[in-house]
Amino acid sequence: MKITTTQQPGMVINHIDKPDTELASIHITTRFFMTGSVSEYATAELYTDLLLSGAGKYSRSEFLDAINRLGASIGIGAYAGNITVTIETLAKKLPTVLTLVETMISNPTFAPAEIARAKKTAHNALQTYKEQARPMAEEAFLRAIYTQNDPVYPHSPTDTEMAIETVTQADITSFHTQLWSQPLIITIGGTSTTTKKVLNIIKTIHHPGTTETSSPTVTPTPPKKAAPKLQTTHIPSSQNIEFSIGGKLALTYRSPDMPAFFFGLAVLGKWGGFAGRLMSTVREKEGLTYGIYARIDNTSVDTSGHFRIMTFFAPKDCAQGITSTRREIAAIVDKGITEDELVRFKQIIRTGHVLMFDSLIQLTAGIHNQQVRGMNYSEYQAFYAAIETLTRAEVNRALKTHLDPKKLTISAAGPVTPLLTTLKKLAA
Repeated sequence: MKITTTQQPGMVINHIDKPDTELASIHITTRFFMTGSVSEYATAELYTDLLLSGAGKYSRSEFLDAINRLGASIGIGAYAGNITVTIETLAKKLPTVLTLVETMISNPTFAPAEIARAKKTAHNALQTYKEQARPMAEEAFLRAIYTQNDPVYPHSPTDTEMAIETVTQADITSFHTQLWSQPLIITIGGTSTTTKKVLNIIKTIHHPGTTETSSPTVTPTPPKKAAPKLQTTHIPSSQNIEFSIGGKLALTYRSPDMPAFFFGLAVLGKWGGFAGRLMSTVREKEGLTYGIYARIDNTSVDTSGHFRIMTFFAPKDCAQGITSTRREIAAIVDKGITEDELVRFKQIIRTGHVLMFDSLIQLTAGIHNQQVRGMNYSEYQAFYAAIETLTRAEVNRALKTHLDPKKLTISAAGPVTPLLTTLKKLAA
């Protein structure tokens, strides 16, 4: 298997060349973020539905049926100012699938009846979303630490719902035209033949230079925002209180301290599994939650983002849960990691990195996501190589420099109203 990154006018292309595979996995990302307005994001929300809702001679049901009959998958997603089209299929079905993709992008219908259906679907989804404490806690956290100038800033479900009602067919059509004139990031997993077929189709659907704004790998650094220490969202139907705890991070993936901080945060609360300190103490020893993890988000090679701890507690356990979480953060900052943790987590991170290569679909997604951050495969490998050479002193210094237990933003979503006084004291 060979992985290469090349550039052509208006696009960056990653190719994961696996000659013996029968699969084709393709990710195409293009950028819609210009103003960060709620109407822009509402249009993107509808667009991810409407692009699969009829094109050329196909109605919505006929188009979806044509995909399903091929045993293929075409997905459209919007996140942080980007739209990503994901295609997965057997390689022998790829020419037919790509013909459907070409029709979908070159000749979409955006029928008024489908727009009305998409608006109703979005309305229903947003009503359900408002009752989901975990994403609501994260959204409030992000609104607290970012301004609307940042693509990751999430508009509230209520504001988005109101904006969706005002989106017209002309708005969707204009959005589509603009979108496919922007620079593309393309990652193709499969044979060299698969790559040639995909790039041939790209030539027909991509029209660079007509309304081009900026590359999806580069975003403006948002103005600094002083984050309030506590955000609460009352959701009385929720049984538990979900938390997002963290803050802005003054590091990019090119910062010398990033490998060490990345490693130290994994020791604190590695995402997934039971290895992190928070899982071994707050969950295992104290029994206060089922899961508690930490990670870095919204960070690229050019822009800084944030770190976030995700967990939940029963209302009766909130005071102890937050106290224990803050205790562990303070402990890793004050005392650092141990030599045993240095050795053990290098192995854990190494194993997780290697396992990604076992699945073409997982590998394609992973490399694509890194490229959207501006990190090509060589830089990605260099980042993990830097982790292998870290010393305990380097990790401890990075944690002490970039993780301040006294400057945490806490966002809580769930039945919070009876606990407001307690939460305010815990966040102080």
